[in-house]
Amino acid sequence: MKEVIPMSTQALFNARMLWVVDQLVTAAVKLDGNPSPEKQGGYLTVICGNNSVMELQSIIGQIVLEKKDKYREFSEEKPTRLMWNPAHVSSHQSRDPENGQWGGAIRAGKYFIGFSGLPELLDEAVVTVAAWHMNLITKNDIRPIVEASSNPFTYPLFNSLLSIPEMPAMPA
Repeated sequence: MKEVIPMSTQALFNARMLWVVDQLVTAAVKLDGNPSPEKQGGYLTVICGNNSVMELQSIIGQIVLEKKDKYREFSEEKPTRLMWNPAHVSSHQSRDPENGQWGGAIRAGKYFIGFSGLPELLDEAVVTVAAWHMNLITKNDIRPIVEASSNPFTYPLFNSLLSIPEMPAMPA
């Protein structure tokens, strides 16, 4: 009989986060008002603020190969900048377009979650709704994030996917 090695808690968290964000990106690109529907994915970065360790980084959806490095760098910069601004709930609060600093990351409990590849406010909407689906923030935590950026996409995305389909079982 084949021995099965159980997944670690962090591996399960990462697998679930990837699944949730993939579902949300698919829904986000279809939202009314999306200024760039041709953008179909980006880079996700999750940093644990307790020890500043990058817990997860991955491409989600489809991205233009030439922009891969730029999206990865932005997805790292946004949550890192947010870590240095402890009073902020969103990287939008410290955005500085002249210096290539954008919104698209949020504080979610001990995690800082960033996404880059969609339009800036969709990046933020995806990570905000993902954090709620992952039980890292509550519905009450969503409001200050939305208010900080006047984000018109977060609640429509939230309402479009109140329940995420179950993640497929991992092969044994």
